[in-house]
Amino acid sequence: MENTQPAKPTAGGWKRRLGFSAAVSAALAFTLCLFGPLDLFFNNYEQLWFNFQDIIAGVSLTALMIFLLGTTLGTLLRGKLHSIYMALMFGGLLGLYVQGSFMNKNYGTLNGKSVDWGAYTGYGIVNTIVWLVCLLLPLILMLVLKEKKMRPVFLFLSCALILMQGASLVVSYLNYPTVTENATLTTDGIYTLSKKDNTVVFIVDTLDEVYFQELMQNHPEYKEQLQGFVSYDDAMASGARTPVALPLLLTGIPRTTTGTYAEYIDYTWKNETVFRDLKAANYDTRLFTESHFVSQAAEDVVDNLEMSTSSVGNYPGLIKKLYKLTLYKYSPHFLKWRFWMYTGDFDKFINDDEYIVNDALLYKNYQNSDGFTYTDDEKCFRLYHLMGAHEQFTLRADGTRSNGKTSMEEQTVGAFHILFDMLDDMKENGVYEKSNIIIMADHGDHGNCQYAACLYKPAGATDPYSVSSAPISFLDLPATIDSIAGGDFSKVGSGMTFFDSKEGDTRTRKMYLNIGNNATFITGEYESTGHASDTDQMKLVKQYEVLNSSGAKPYTLGTELFFTSASATGNIYCTHGFRSAATKTTRMEGRYAQMVIPIQNPPDSGKIRFNLEYSSVMSESNMVVSVAGEQVFQQNMKKTRGRKNISFTVPVSALEDGTLTVDFTFTDIPESEEDKEAGTRMQTVRATKLVITAED
Repeated sequence: MENTQPAKPTAGGWKRRLGFSAAVSAALAFTLCLFGPLDLFFNNYEQLWFNFQDIIAGVSLTALMIFLLGTTLGTLLRGKLHSIYMALMFGGLLGLYVQGSFMNKNYGTLNGKSVDWGAYTGYGIVNTIVWLVCLLLPLILMLVLKEKKMRPVFLFLSCALILMQGASLVVSYLNYPTVTENATLTTDGIYTLSKKDNTVVFIVDTLDEVYFQELMQNHPEYKEQLQGFVSYDDAMASGARTPVALPLLLTGIPRTTTGTYAEYIDYTWKNETVFRDLKAANYDTRLFTESHFVSQAAEDVVDNLEMSTSSVGNYPGLIKKLYKLTLYKYSPHFLKWRFWMYTGDFDKFINDDEYIVNDALLYKNYQNSDGFTYTDDEKCFRLYHLMGAHEQFTLRADGTRSNGKTSMEEQTVGAFHILFDMLDDMKENGVYEKSNIIIMADHGDHGNCQYAACLYKPAGATDPYSVSSAPISFLDLPATIDSIAGGDFSKVGSGMTFFDSKEGDTRTRKMYLNIGNNATFITGEYESTGHASDTDQMKLVKQYEVLNSSGAKPYTLGTELFFTSASATGNIYCTHGFRSAATKTTRMEGRYAQMVIPIQNPPDSGKIRFNLEYSSVMSESNMVVSVAGEQVFQQNMKKTRGRKNISFTVPVSALEDGTLTVDFTFTDIPESEEDKEAGTRMQTVRATKLVITAED
């Protein structure tokens, strides 16, 4: 009888399993762990505070780990288990690609407002069916046609996905701007003062003089705590709002030359005088405000300024949160709720050393530090920027943060609670009386925001709290500080100190406002000889065009456009009824507004969806939106806060020569508003973001 031996495994079988597993694992790891987070980043980097360099190492390491894990497991499994594993892994890859590229609904902006998941049940069922097809089809084909026939198909498709997505990342990276070192204001020395000589400035954001007078009426006990202070009830702000006001308070130099905002900030610090004179007088000088108000040019004169390419304080936490956002995009509908998040959660991972304008955090850390530490330094200059009367109102009267909303009044009381605690600390340690202390707004909140609170206690002042009607200007602040430093203040700011104006004086005061509209950015120079509260006395005397973004390039469908001062990519398509971009929004104004958007490679048929996000409605009105003369949307816009959307579809045939023209009419706004100058009309809606997509 012939002796038969069991067939030996084909030589090199483990090598084939290794190659097959490596290819599919690479595609899976690349799609979910590398392409997914990087694609999200490149499409939103203008609204994110972290850089490509901050995340590339973390996502690459994660992708490598998933690749090695998938490859190892696929190589160790043999026979039918290996085939099933490879089919399911490829099915997962296919599902991720289809979900991320074609199957995501618009669930709204991740702004903290929860999603009504129940409204998407029908879509969720369809989405689940698609996922089951993606998972089961490769499995059925693998079991029926066998691995030998399906392996080349899976290998080819896996490699094709890597090449296709890789090419997209390369293009995105080439279009990504070069990251340079940024000027960062740290918290170093935030609670240290001199035993001998201090000049301290508290900027209480948006503290209109009307608000301050109401505060003093409701809290007459504050007068006792403000010993030595003079309150000026005829103080005119130098600019509004904060992006205009803060640089003027620091340097006294308005934005009148062409260029971006960053170029303007750099220009001011290269030409400012105040802080050079402070440094020459041996002041330890530290500013605690937002970092974008300084540039590298301030490095030699501001002691808590550091140059860095990264603001990340917790890299693992940031990468983990980025993957949560990635899974929110790539997971099936019925699992998305597990990965829903608020994009503001990324802020938790900012370096703790960077100063953030957060009154509750400032106070909490102050208490944890047991108040101020007093050093033997000869002289200290400190500027603290507080939220004060600025939205959002989350500060309690005791200086702690509320998880819900408070009110402007309570938040203002909370800000002064913090200030008085700090002033009491200075009194108890014998440095209050010999310190120069200024408490002031950056701008007001009514009219042109020109009427703002300002209180000054010069060193040595011991008189009871008093009120002066001398006509001062916030442009007097840099001159006043320069005079304290012993510099020649006659050419700084207004060239006058707070004490140079007397009650009864008639004085011409300047103020600077953004008066540009749509695609242009114009600084308006105003003058007034009247009382600071009288908006009608303010006359526009000069206009400086500092930025013109007309001549818009064709828009690529799916691109997110923004309406912020840092990234006004949407404003270039505005032709009427939009103001210049403010810090976080652009305000629509008047009865009519219009956007004209040329579309790059518009589809031949189907529809396109217009989705405009807004943060609040400022004037109640019925809004009618028309495209090509046809009404496409109508809504009664009630005064509200919180991000919402204006969303509608139009047929591609509504485009004229590939251009989408969208007309907004606020029917309850009088026609007479259109007779007013741009920038003075009744404000309607605060636009934040726009995206236009193709629909079948």
